[in-house]
Amino acid sequence: MPFDLAKFPNLQKLVDQHPGYRKLWLDGGFPSRKFGQSRKKGTSNRSNRSSRGIGGVGTELSYLLTRWGIREKPGCKCKARARTMDVKGIAWCEANVEVIVGWLGAEAKKRKLPFFPKVARLLVRKAIRNAKQQSPFPDDPIRELALSVSISEG
Repeated sequence: MPFDLAKFPNLQKLVDQHPGYRKLWLDGGFPSRKFGQSRKKGTSNRSNRSSRGIGGVGTELSYLLTRWGIREKPGCKCKARARTMDVKGIAWCEANVEVIVGWLGAEAKKRKLPFFPKVARLLVRKAIRNAKQQSPFPDDPIRELALSVSISEG
């Protein structure tokens, strides 16, 4: 049974106006849990981060940044850099954390946002951990390379 939206007019409006949210609501996937109740351990609301169903480090970092309210803006290199991280793979990102932190710092400076390198490093490392959990081959660089090649061609 779908979650009762009677007490939440804004969510009701969203479900009524957007067919994608309506379908999710009818399937019991939106909202992901009742308000005030925690999710069951081990479940995730991150199931659709990539059109191919495989999220790389760039996809994961983009997701984390949107949760902090930081979204792509016209003229920024966010999508291109996220794609680069996804294509180069987890091992490359682990070896180049400082490069990625530099990208984040440069973008923060362009947007005149406060930037804390330690926080950025933590976000990048969290994105790497998330990508490892999502990856079917987290510890096999050859298979990861093959996967990244298939993503870049698709």
